[in-house]
Amino acid sequence: MPFVPEEGPPFGTIIGVFVTNTGNTTVSNFEAVRTTIYFHNNSMPLVTLNLIFVGDSTQINQGESRILMFTHDRESIFSPNIEEGTVLYSRILIRWGDNIEEILTTAPSAVYFTY
Repeated sequence: MPFVPEEGPPFGTIIGVFVTNTGNTTVSNFEAVRTTIYFHNNSMPLVTLNLIFVGDSTQINQGESRILMFTHDRESIFSPNIEEGTVLYSRILIRWGDNIEEILTTAPSAVYFTY
């Protein structure tokens, strides 16, 4: 049976990145490295989380589009005091190829569920 640890209910995040390979070679090492989460209309970070890939392969062939799913590692528990409906956005560091890096900014979205 699930329980709430003494640190409080853990914050969980799942990030789907839609990737289209428009290059001339196969991309075999696409990764979302980390995400920094912010309250909407605020530039002070709430938290930065390291991301891990959830799936079988990050290979993207020429002309192929895929949605790659990532979640954060749960080595330490992050337990903010936020309510359902709180609006957040994040910036996600992505990397591929010969260490090409970009930062994606998500659209603001509301927290879906809290304990």
